[in-house]
Amino acid sequence: MPINWRSGAPLLEIKWRAHLVAELVEGVTYERYLDEPQRQATFERHLEVIGEAFNRIARADEETAARIEKHQGFIGLRNVIDHGYDRLVQSKIWDAVTEELPAGALQVATLLEEFGEPR
Repeated sequence: MPINWRSGAPLLEIKWRAHLVAELVEGVTYERYLDEPQRQATFERHLEVIGEAFNRIARADEETAARIEKHQGFIGLRNVIDHGYDRLVQSKIWDAVTEELPAGALQVATLLEEFGEPR
């Protein structure tokens, strides 16, 4: 099945950023994470872009978005990071990068493989 160009670029962006986050979280404990504001800001920025990418997919290609189980959660988290920064809870960011994002990245990789990921 050919990839929809409107969802293809955001899917590739999600894959790339999920890979970066996975490298940055490897070997890091939650306690260490809490002591590193720069790492917190980095994760927040990646999650913000990932959430916007999911938002663009949802607007352009509902069928593809529906195949990514928790895309709405990433969109919601992006909105909190962007608009509700004063309500941001670091445990939510940590859960997103250690639990939700790896699962979402696998679903994205599966879709890209199925679509014939551009090289």
